[in-house]
Amino acid sequence: MMKPNPPTPFPKKERGAKKSDESSDRSSSFPPAGFSPSPLGGGVGEGFFAQPRPSHIVRGQRIEEAKIRRAKELRRDMTPAERLLWQRLRRNQLGGFHFRRQQVIAGFIADFNCHEVGVVVEVDGQIHDSQAEYDTQRSLIFQQFGVVVIRVSNEDIFQRVDAVLRLIEIECQHRSEALTPTDNQQSSTPLKPAERK
Repeated sequence: MMKPNPPTPFPKKERGAKKSDESSDRSSSFPPAGFSPSPLGGGVGEGFFAQPRPSHIVRGQRIEEAKIRRAKELRRDMTPAERLLWQRLRRNQLGGFHFRRQQVIAGFIADFNCHEVGVVVEVDGQIHDSQAEYDTQRSLIFQQFGVVVIRVSNEDIFQRVDAVLRLIEIECQHRSEALTPTDNQQSSTPLKPAERK
């Protein structure tokens, strides 16, 4: 029985050694003259890349495999109220805001999350009556990340879905205006969570 050959290690590079002249030439000429990252931007540093990064987006969080599996199960087995609301939120239908469903934030699974503006929509069914303390704790943790939580009941979705959608859209627009720098603002840094009230 033959043993497989061990993998060939990558060649070691001396510390501080420069890459080939080709790659250093490419990096010094990037971005090319006249490059505009946005069709609306007038050049480098304008458009999308110049926008401040919202602090409410949880980046680099470690998510347990069990939590990922649970979020997938919840996406697959949505309640009728969640399904109805999702049909109206998906594909940027609500004012152009992009929502994700069953999104993990700080170890908790949010029903619907708009990363762009930091709005979470929680659909409260019968199970939430027995776990009010847990929901309050979860909402406080979301708020630490600058995320606003909107709670709606199943009955509100079934009886007044248009009013619920209008409430969500108004909150998203309000948050979007607070995050978008105006011509009068000097700083392009995002607002701190305490300033977004």
